[in-house]
Amino acid sequence: MSKLGPMMHTNDKVIFCNPHYRRLDLMRHIDGIYDEFGQMGHSMNLCALLCVRKPVMEWTISAPAIQNAPDDYFQRHFTWAIPYRTSSGQ
Repeated sequence: MSKLGPMMHTNDKVIFCNPHYRRLDLMRHIDGIYDEFGQMGHSMNLCALLCVRKPVMEWTISAPAIQNAPDDYFQRHFTWAIPYRTSSGQ
């Protein structure tokens, strides 16, 4: 990333990643996160903290836990100000 990041940014390109390893030192050249585990609270919280000044997008599958407690799920998104998208496109 130390070579790719500057090359992309010099050409006005952005880099989004799906951080399976949520480590701050790996996010140096990353401009935003696209997290595929948005239904998991710990993943959303970690990604939000990694991107205090960067965008985070959370992908969310249709999970029974969300259907059973939708208010908790959406309140977490509102608290962190993270947009969400479900697998059904809603």
